[in-house]
Amino acid sequence: MSENVPNLSEINEIVADDKNFILRIVQPGLAGLMDSSVSCAVFKFRSCRTWGILKTEKAKENVLSTSRSTKLERRFVAVFLIAVCATLARLIHEHWYLSGVGLSLFESPANRYAPETYRVAIPALGRLVLHTFHLSNTAVVAAAMDFWFAFFALYLLYRLLDMQCAETPNRPAAVGLFLAFLCFPIMWVVPWMRIETVPTAFYLASALSLISQSAHRAWRTWVLLALTVWQGFVRFDVPFVLGVALVFVSLTKTGEVWFGNRLLSALRGMAMAFLAVMVQLYLQRVRYPNARYEPKVPIIKLGANLELHNLASLVLALLPVFLIAGVFLIKRPRLNAMDLLTVTASALYLPLWLTVGLAAEVRIYVPFLMAMSVVAARICSTAISPEYSTPSSAEHSLIADEVSRPERSVAS
Repeated sequence: MSENVPNLSEINEIVADDKNFILRIVQPGLAGLMDSSVSCAVFKFRSCRTWGILKTEKAKENVLSTSRSTKLERRFVAVFLIAVCATLARLIHEHWYLSGVGLSLFESPANRYAPETYRVAIPALGRLVLHTFHLSNTAVVAAAMDFWFAFFALYLLYRLLDMQCAETPNRPAAVGLFLAFLCFPIMWVVPWMRIETVPTAFYLASALSLISQSAHRAWRTWVLLALTVWQGFVRFDVPFVLGVALVFVSLTKTGEVWFGNRLLSALRGMAMAFLAVMVQLYLQRVRYPNARYEPKVPIIKLGANLELHNLASLVLALLPVFLIAGVFLIKRPRLNAMDLLTVTASALYLPLWLTVGLAAEVRIYVPFLMAMSVVAARICSTAISPEYSTPSSAEHSLIADEVSRPERSVAS
């Protein structure tokens, strides 16, 4: 080692000679510097790459765990709704069986008073099931039909909530509140029982589900319009009100963000209302031109709805709506387009129900109460969740510093 190191006199000679100075002093120093720099850079690169892999693997694990929990949640909700709908079907069967109306349940409504005369779709479907499977117990068939209509209606509403859970801060609370709020409308199905109540709830849930994704899939619009024509033969008032509400919501900024083109969304709503009116005109003017309303029953029932009995039923039925309104006024959560559409349609239908229907017949409003359960679950879950605020610029720098700190510690 000492033999290779020049002494003082040799150093003076090397410095005096430029070529020897570069070859024996400068070049070896640069080579050593480059070697140490490359070694550090490679180590840092490996450390950063290792940290990136760790973060990616952790993100994958989080996605997989979330997917598993979502699947378990959907299975639990499906089983829960099956149990609820089976209980409801049993109650419906007992109602038709004990009342004695079940024997004439699916007869042609041509000889009945309006508006029952125009509700021909469900009796026709019941007769088709009876003849196809050679059955004679109409109460069992009616209960089975209501079971499937109710299950698909409630599960579609749950999937509508599931689709909006990205905007909901507390998903488990939202799902639990949704199942709890469903108890209110379900209790009003059996009193004043009608065979078109649950199928109408199925139409409303299907329509909301199709509208929520119609901007991305054009075929959903055609399915929606086909279901609207079918619903016109069940109860034309629901698709008409929903179409008008869709036109109103489409003209708002919230509707434009969700539905995309305002004009196309408004045309979709107008088509729904137009088809519902055309089906009703066909039934009134062409199919059953001689149908009459019952003479002793007034068409306008506002006076009867002011009686104590009807007012009590109205207040009890609208308790969930009052709760939603109170939470909304206190917390002021932000409504998306589907929430706004559901609230608008429910608000438009409420005066129609109180004008031509009895307030005690809550089953008329049951489809909208079921749809409002989604809005209630989202609003109330937001109210009971901790407040979320967007991080400021200073907080963003702190977060970035915390994220980069493990990389510095690994590199060190």
